[in-house]
Amino acid sequence: IAKGLSLRQTHSHSILARRVAEKMLSGHNYVITSIRHPAEAEYFRKLFPNFLLIYIDADPLIRFQRVKERFSPSFNYPSFLIIDQQSQANDSTSGQQIILCGKQADIHILNNGTQTAFIAELHKIFLRNSLQS
Repeated sequence: IAKGLSLRQTHSHSILARRVAEKMLSGHNYVITSIRHPAEAEYFRKLFPNFLLIYIDADPLIRFQRVKERFSPSFNYPSFLIIDQQSQANDSTSGQQIILCGKQADIHILNNGTQTAFIAELHKIFLRNSLQS
């Protein structure tokens, strides 16, 4: 979080998207995860006419359980909520703005279910939008 904030303050709000785009090859499809600032989404929209922003969310308790399982069994829910709130809507214009990214999204997915159900939903989206899965 701190590194992204520093880069956005030093360079531009779209710096992370610019760095990713520099490594992308023409004629390929890409899935880019963790777009956390509206300027990043706007940059990709300008660069790629068929850009599709998918906002994936889950209830806070489910997100907490997943983070705890993947990274730290000792992580507690109150600490998670503080970090989660900071990433959702930051007071700094250079900070993470996940809620604003969600408002720009073409598609919203509520990922409260199983991994199998989530993958099936993504597959349907890819087929509907003529993307190869």
